[in-house]
Amino acid sequence: LEYSTVVKGYLASQLEVEYALREIMDKLEAAGIADDTVIALTSDHYPYALSDKDYNALETEPSENRTLARYRNSFLLWCGSMEEPIVVNDPCSSIDILPTLSNLFGLEYDSRLFSGRDILSTNYDVSDPNSPQPFVIGADAGIGSNWISLAGSYDAHSKVFTPAPGYEDYADNQEYISAMSKKAKNMFKYSKNIISKNYYKI
Repeated sequence: LEYSTVVKGYLASQLEVEYALREIMDKLEAAGIADDTVIALTSDHYPYALSDKDYNALETEPSENRTLARYRNSFLLWCGSMEEPIVVNDPCSSIDILPTLSNLFGLEYDSRLFSGRDILSTNYDVSDPNSPQPFVIGADAGIGSNWISLAGSYDAHSKVFTPAPGYEDYADNQEYISAMSKKAKNMFKYSKNIISKNYYKI
């Protein structure tokens, strides 16, 4: 491969994960318990230890908006009894994993105590910022948060909202953009308070 040693090392580490999962799945099948096993796998961050040059070498589709694009990732959820793959392309993030698994396993929980939502849920209204719609937020660097919804993406640095295909009528919807930016700010505020105030103990 025409990559630096660092990039080759990064790719090799990903292959090791692939080989490990393959071995685990083979052993689950051999033991006859694959149908009763669930594997949930995702990454907690992009490879930020790589230099910009090495990171750029890995990009298959260079993006104009690096601030948001570098956080694009996958969440894999597998069970041996699945009959066919289910692909979800809606925006989602790591905070959505716990409510999704809780619903799939039939656990009782209060959804108001999670910042995330069930990734497989479809009971939302994109036009309503208070609706539990697909929503991903980036870090707040003191200027507000970048965010992505079904309707589009917002770059807090440039203060530019880019509508998603099919949602062009949201391009100049300042009420929607402002409400979603406020929603992102509040999610950070509430999440920090849950930790600092030890809310779950209460």
